[in-house]
Amino acid sequence: SLVQSAMAVEILSRQASPVDGLLTLLKSSRSAVRISTLLQIGKIDPSRAAQFQLDLQVVEMLRDSDSGVQAQALLTLSKQGERGARHCHQIVRKLSHPVKDVQLAALQALGDLGPLAASTSTDVLGVLQGNQDPALVAAAALAIGKMKVSSAADKVAAKLDGPYSEVVKAACAGLSSMDRRVDAIGQVLLSHRDTSVKA
Repeated sequence: SLVQSAMAVEILSRQASPVDGLLTLLKSSRSAVRISTLLQIGKIDPSRAAQFQLDLQVVEMLRDSDSGVQAQALLTLSKQGERGARHCHQIVRKLSHPVKDVQLAALQALGDLGPLAASTSTDVLGVLQGNQDPALVAAAALAIGKMKVSSAADKVAAKLDGPYSEVVKAACAGLSSMDRRVDAIGQVLLSHRDTSVKA
């Protein structure tokens, strides 16, 4: 009947409107609005986000002029499961971004994608072994662990005796994520000079 079809149209429009509203907000001239919209998209169930192909909208935000928006887009992609993992090569490109927060977000995103992002491990290992910034090295150690790249366990374990407690903690967490080198972790926790590692 006409009433039923009118109800169906109304239900469909109600289902689509939150997403349409979000997509409009992504075009806001204010970066804070774009960031908060990306946060909201990140909270949508991945299968529902996939229905609307929201990853395609989010990946566009990696080109945003604001580095804060780019960083949040990376983290939002990481919450979109397999659809987010399709964009690993674009996430990896942000490892060489001039802004540290974007680099950190890229490492966190790859780690949060877990084994889905394991194909990027060579790039992440490049950060682990070639970067001098303790925060970036720590983020890389954790990402490799969360990606379960067990072939890189020794490279992560090599960071256990470094001078920076944040790197040591991240290496411990990364190794425990891949269930490797528990013996090495135990020794470090017992012997490390910085008591904050034991916490």
